[in-house]
Amino acid sequence: MQASCPLQSPHQSNSAGFQKAVSTASPDQQLQTLLEQQAAAEQKLASDSIKLGAENPELLSTKSLLERIDHQVSDRLDGILEDLRLEPPL
Repeated sequence: MQASCPLQSPHQSNSAGFQKAVSTASPDQQLQTLLEQQAAAEQKLASDSIKLGAENPELLSTKSLLERIDHQVSDRLDGILEDLRLEPPL
């Protein structure tokens, strides 16, 4: 039985462990910035969802922002993985 290699599983890019592994294997400032923005948006969403109603425009805006950041993180991780696949082994 073969162990799954992260480089062969780009669809796992939404997992925090996978994001951390890629950040360690290939440090990337843009990815780090996106992850910080993602964490801030998640915190704001958690806080606002308690204070505001489900249809509140500010809450909906934060949800939309978080979805966009999630997409950007996924795209960035896919790009980093592609670069890692193309690098020759040491």
